[in-house]
Amino acid sequence: MLKLGQLSLKIRMMAAGLLTLGFVSFIMYEFSLRQYDVIFEDTLREKATYINRFYAMVIADALYRNDDIHLLLWIEQLMVDREVGSVTIVDMEGKVRYAEDLRRVGTPIEEKRVLTALETGQASLERGNIPNSLILVSPLNVVGQQRPTGAVRFDLIKNNTKRAKAEARTRFIPLALGLTLFAMSLLWMAIQRWVIYPIGVIRHGITQMAGQVMELHVPIWPDEYGDLVQEIKNTLDKFKEDITYQEKQVKALATQELRVIEQMARLFIGDQRILLIDVENRVLSDIHEAKNITQTAITPGTHLLDLVTDHDFSTLLTQALQNEGEVVKGKVVFQDRKSPVTLLSIPADEATRVKTLIVFGTEQTLLG
Repeated sequence: MLKLGQLSLKIRMMAAGLLTLGFVSFIMYEFSLRQYDVIFEDTLREKATYINRFYAMVIADALYRNDDIHLLLWIEQLMVDREVGSVTIVDMEGKVRYAEDLRRVGTPIEEKRVLTALETGQASLERGNIPNSLILVSPLNVVGQQRPTGAVRFDLIKNNTKRAKAEARTRFIPLALGLTLFAMSLLWMAIQRWVIYPIGVIRHGITQMAGQVMELHVPIWPDEYGDLVQEIKNTLDKFKEDITYQEKQVKALATQELRVIEQMARLFIGDQRILLIDVENRVLSDIHEAKNITQTAITPGTHLLDLVTDHDFSTLLTQALQNEGEVVKGKVVFQDRKSPVTLLSIPADEATRVKTLIVFGTEQTLLG
């Protein structure tokens, strides 16, 4: 099963962005629906205020004059409004004067909020038992009367809530998709410019570093990537300093080693001639007493193979290199003179610069 960490950075960033946008879109959608509920309730409250100020007054006047005709006309006119679910009118004695259910007419009302309005003369507005509904109880006050002549109860319902939400959902989905695609495009460009591009530049700069130069040719941006590039450059500089120091130490050690070997050779040179050869088969030193040597001295740096013309010498040299630490002896012709020779190949862990010692002389040689 493919793990998330195995996906490319682009895919992971896009997936994270898509999930984030989806979550935000869902939250926005739920918030918009809740806002619809708030707006619906505010609309009902505004209508309740209007009904309490206008219809309660005309209904109170008709009830006070016992004018049932005008009372029914006002109620019928009010019921035309779809947001008015039902109307119940109670007289000052607490008996139902008008209700949709005719069986309730003339019966005493038991609803506490209606009885409170009759006693206090204060209107009340409360949420109903069903969603998006309000219950308005308004006392029927008449000018010159100390107590209400009755009370009216209105059930206000926002009937088109579901339809409005459905319409909102229908409008929201295409809008959300469009905004998501637009946001993903912006996010993709941002990721490409501010994440993928700097990483690519840094990777290209690292792959272009050649040999021991180790120079990272990457601009230092004024952000976290710039800090990363600066840290890489500082690390490379420190690494180069360490390498330079180690090279100096190795050269100093090799020079000291060569000097020690030369000094030891000069102590026991006698009438012999000693050549010190490095790992590249180049002559490091030609140690001899000038009065005992008739051949031309060899310049340091000369390749040994340019000097060896005798087949026996080549064989002995190969045998010595193959058997490190073992003394190899023989007679060879070197610089037009036949002489005994002793060869020793020094193991790599015992010397860093000098690889081979070649001693020309009598049968009783330095190494013999």
